[in-house]
Amino acid sequence: MKNIQHDDRRSGLVFCLILGLVSFAFLSVVSLTTTPLITYYKGSDSAFFQLVGQGMTRGLLPYRDFFDMKGLYLFLIEALGQWLAYGRLGIFILQGINLWLSLMLFSRLFSLYGIRKRGIQGVLLAPVLLLAAVTFEFGNLTEEFSLVPLLGCLYLTLGWLRKDRTGGIFREKRFYWIAGGCFGLSFGFFVFVRVTNAALLCAMILTVLVQLIREKQWNSLLVCAGSFVAGLILALLPPVLYCAAHHILDEMLEAVFALGFSYASEKSLLTHMLETLTSPLAAFLLILIAESVMVCVLKWESFMERFLVVAGSVAIFFVISSGNSYVHYFTLALPLIPLGEVCVFSLMQAKPKLKKILLIAGIAVILPCVGVYMAGEVKKAQQKIPVYLAEDETVREIVLQIPEDEKDAVFGYNLDPSWWLRAGMFPCNKYSFWQNHYIALMPKIAGELTAFLDERPPLWLVLPAKQGKQPDFLTNKLDSNYRLFYSNDGYQLYHLDQTPAAEKERV
Repeated sequence: MKNIQHDDRRSGLVFCLILGLVSFAFLSVVSLTTTPLITYYKGSDSAFFQLVGQGMTRGLLPYRDFFDMKGLYLFLIEALGQWLAYGRLGIFILQGINLWLSLMLFSRLFSLYGIRKRGIQGVLLAPVLLLAAVTFEFGNLTEEFSLVPLLGCLYLTLGWLRKDRTGGIFREKRFYWIAGGCFGLSFGFFVFVRVTNAALLCAMILTVLVQLIREKQWNSLLVCAGSFVAGLILALLPPVLYCAAHHILDEMLEAVFALGFSYASEKSLLTHMLETLTSPLAAFLLILIAESVMVCVLKWESFMERFLVVAGSVAIFFVISSGNSYVHYFTLALPLIPLGEVCVFSLMQAKPKLKKILLIAGIAVILPCVGVYMAGEVKKAQQKIPVYLAEDETVREIVLQIPEDEKDAVFGYNLDPSWWLRAGMFPCNKYSFWQNHYIALMPKIAGELTAFLDERPPLWLVLPAKQGKQPDFLTNKLDSNYRLFYSNDGYQLYHLDQTPAAEKERV
């Protein structure tokens, strides 16, 4: 008996190490914005997050020196990565640890349903990784770092719903303190990362609430509620205290909540839904719909487990439809995929003939489709390599024109966030990119930028070569205070004209 337990522990350790190797190997290929294998691709959001992390290691602060609606926990993760290893490597290591923990939690979900053979778990993890290869969208985004709390809470929820089979801590009274606290901590984490990432967590909370009411466990409900509030406060305090200590609390609240609300409501819900249903996300939503229909029609497991799948799918659909349609939003649905796989696996076990049909279908249809898609993505990435390299060169040309001691006095307008990372500089104003969009969401930003250009005009101003429509305050400043110093195919560099006003008039 001891030998069996020893062998099981050893196989578990080996499987854990394999998952770690898979995590880092997977991100080396998929997370193009941070992989150490290449350096030419910077990404957009990921580039900005890394820029903020680098700035924090040098005393700069989010919300004061960098404007964005993401929460402080994300920027602390990015700063930790930069403290660990400045540049791409540090955040890549944190991503690898995060994915490693996620895969181990996926493995624990399969174990809840009696699937404990490592080989079978590995096979079931393959579709999850295939989907993640697409939904990660080159890595280092908020949804990726949301997987561990989502999967941890899902494990607690399912273990409790199956407590008659799982036993252990799920049947003990202290479980309600633990579960409520974990839910509260996770929700607080999402508030200061990106609050809409909590959609699936809200479905879990609703499921637990409904089940406790059905069972009339009023004391347990009160315990869960109390520990949830305690966990939530515990998670919210560090960002609030950090921002208060650095005198950026007002700026943080405005960026995270006011801008976040404006961003989510810039289009109607119906418009967002139509955009989602006509975007690539529609194909991913079909997976959730198919899974929800399947577990209901087959009456998979208990009613509350089916309720969780449907509620989670609906919550994720509304979150995806509440903003612009980006494929990386579907990363939030990955924790639900194992439940559909477990349903199919149990069906295959009960009906051997169906098992053969599904295996053949997977080999003949699904795998080629995924292969063709991935091959297309690789081809597109290869075609973009010259574009990225050319972009690096155009940025380098601009940077070479700016004296070293004046690189802290550069302002960019409507640049891509990756510009600053490519240039190796930090912007001199927190509104450092996409200003036209931000002004459309919060018109007061135009007034702040006007005051900035009037009171503390930067020595250098960088604009895209194809500028598009410019606001009047910028056009007026370019005409009166700046002169074109250098330009190339990508950008125009303006220098502040410091000629005295009297001399200008004589000229």
